[in-house]
Amino acid sequence: MTKAVGKNLVRKYLTWAVEIQIPKDVQHHFRHGSEKPERLRGRPMKKFSKHLDTDDLYLAELRKGRYLEIWMNLIKAARAKDKGEVFDVEEETKIAQQYFDAETALVGQEEAAKRLAKNYNPVDPDISQAEKNRRLEIYGRATRIYTPTADYVEEWADQHGYVASVRDGAVSFLLNNFCKRFPYFETIEVSELKIWVDDLLQGRKGYSKWTRRTVNKNFGYANKLWEYCEEKYTAAPNLAVSAKILPKETKTKANRVERTNRSYIRFNVQDCFKLHDAAVEKGDDRLGDIIKLGMYTGCRLGELCHMKLTSVEIDRFTIINSKSEAGVRDIPIHKDIQQLVARLKQTSTDGFLISGLSDNNKYKDRSKGMSHKFNRLKHSLGFMLKRQCFHSFRSTLANRFENAGVPENFAARMIGHELGSDKTTYDLYSGGIDFETAVDAMARVVYKRAA
Repeated sequence: MTKAVGKNLVRKYLTWAVEIQIPKDVQHHFRHGSEKPERLRGRPMKKFSKHLDTDDLYLAELRKGRYLEIWMNLIKAARAKDKGEVFDVEEETKIAQQYFDAETALVGQEEAAKRLAKNYNPVDPDISQAEKNRRLEIYGRATRIYTPTADYVEEWADQHGYVASVRDGAVSFLLNNFCKRFPYFETIEVSELKIWVDDLLQGRKGYSKWTRRTVNKNFGYANKLWEYCEEKYTAAPNLAVSAKILPKETKTKANRVERTNRSYIRFNVQDCFKLHDAAVEKGDDRLGDIIKLGMYTGCRLGELCHMKLTSVEIDRFTIINSKSEAGVRDIPIHKDIQQLVARLKQTSTDGFLISGLSDNNKYKDRSKGMSHKFNRLKHSLGFMLKRQCFHSFRSTLANRFENAGVPENFAARMIGHELGSDKTTYDLYSGGIDFETAVDAMARVVYKRAA
């Protein structure tokens, strides 16, 4: 039995309900769902109706206004769509939030979230990825129970300690790629991550075709972001672990050739002396010093140019701000550069080991000018290959370690290389080599001029 009592209020059996007629011109936008009898499913709705869960008229009057506002906004949005106007996510989120808040007041947050999910079902198999993300965004923002992936990107990047250029690249990848594809941590599934990675590798869905190396590097940022948020903001377990998501690389001849082609070409020992001597002869002692440091430390150019005196002790360099976790390391100071290091420390005027470098560029990068100088120097000496650059000194030092019989895991740790996925027992459980052993290993490195 239904009995009308006042504007938009009706008595349904023992409780009050609020109702409003849906104008005929927009009824086609609102259809009965699967919870209705079969004769009504999929047919246009003629009215909105909501039980107010009270038999008190005064309380019903207070509650009805929320739903009337929601329904009027829905009718407004439907008319906007018919006119070809864009009804944006912000407006739809506002409506969903009003509904959620109204339901929460009646039945509690958990049940209200379930009811809202009936309208914004993110797991509907018949919707596109874009529509899924739109629904997730609306549902997540309305309920405020999902953790947006984009909300803590800047905070994570600032606290991670990346150099400016790497930080900006990581933030750009996350906000423009990962967060757009996966707006909430709690709704991410392993299968969807694998599909997305495959889209990147194959160049599908608007992506340019990424190399496995690029995907691995950038996906690592998603892993670190999720790890950070898991500790502080979300209970969703971190699924963005590269080893589990990236498909195994097939070991083919083509893959071996690709890996070889993208690796750096080392300078041989005499090439190193040739570069160092040429810099000194041109009157650029600072570049000569940097080349010699690169030979005996395996440091990246950026690591050397940004190294502060506080990171240089009597017997070691301490690398803190590196582009990777493996790059955080202690490097013994080789006896052949002890005097050089002492001189640089004594003559520094700005607190950096390499004093007087300019950081007048977008990323405040002290190494940019030296990078240009080194490239001009190597070209003048006939080293024209792009893969033969300052980074090649790392390969040179690795070769020196190998020739001296230094175990590969020792060398990898001192140079700051990532250990392979097939880690040995030493790698997994030993906790690393002690510094005294590293000193002995570094002492074996020899650069000898040709007679």
